[in-house]
Amino acid sequence: MKRMFVIQFYLKKKLSLGKAAQLAGMTKYEFETLLSENQIPISLLTKEDVMADLKKMAREY
Repeated sequence: MKRMFVIQFYLKKKLSLGKAAQLAGMTKYEFETLLSENQIPISLLTKEDVMADLKKMAREY
C-alpha cells in the first residue's frame, strides 16, 4: 500500500525517482522495475521539458 502512495506522489512530480525509491524502501532499479511492471513511465519529462533543456544548452554553447 505504501508503495502505491509513493508512486502517486512520484506521478504528481512531488518526489524525484531517487527519493520515491528511498521512501518505498527500494533501490532506484527496484523502483524503476516496479513502475515498469505497472506500465508507469520511468521518465516524466514532457516534450516541452526536453525542448526547454535543448534551448538552454544551445545558449550555453
